[in-house]
Amino acid sequence: AKLIDASRGLDYEFALVLSSLCNARFYRQCHSALGVGFKIHRSTPDMARGAFEGLEHYLSVAHLATSNRLRIAA
Repeated sequence: AKLIDASRGLDYEFALVLSSLCNARFYRQCHSALGVGFKIHRSTPDMARGAFEGLEHYLSVAHLATSNRLRIAA
């Protein structure tokens, strides 16, 4: 939630995440719980090198500008 608030504070409209499909689904659940739109796109072309070579990569986009600005009670 703090990362989303900080991104909004900098007037970012979108947040991008590159991860495995399993992690992307987890991030979507987290963003949805905070009222932030989150879309998982198809697997990206395999351009990874080194330690990341051979791993799946899905691009996910959170739309910060049109989401509900919810607060979490501390």
